[in-house]
Amino acid sequence: AGVQLLNQVDAWVYDNCGAKVAVTASDYQFSGIPATLPAGVTTFKMTNSAAQEDHMIAVIKMKPAAQGQDVTKLLQLPEKQQGKYFEQAGASYAQASPGQVGYAPISLTAGTYAYACFFPMGGKKNGTPHFMLGMDGTFTVQ
Repeated sequence: AGVQLLNQVDAWVYDNCGAKVAVTASDYQFSGIPATLPAGVTTFKMTNSAAQEDHMIAVIKMKPAAQGQDVTKLLQLPEKQQGKYFEQAGASYAQASPGQVGYAPISLTAGTYAYACFFPMGGKKNGTPHFMLGMDGTFTVQ
């Protein structure tokens, strides 16, 4: 019930505040994320078009140490080591079951951002994370 209420608030933010990015999540890719975005309040509206898999989108700013590196490899590092490459403060995420929508509002500042789905394949505890199957990427904020 809490997630449904939060989605109502985030839908209002999407419709009324800042820039909008409509993202489609499928097995195993994102579409709709531009290569560059302007700085400012932005809300990602992720529609899960997959038949069975839950998906999420995490949006996080990359630190200068991450520039030029393979984002998939950086996301595979242990969480403690990821702190060298990603700014945890200010990150945003959304999740959605098949046919559902989730919202990720975020205040973007100049730099490079990574996005990824961390859910495991098939929802299995030790399943391959979706980002390792192609559900990750980067965009630049100007």
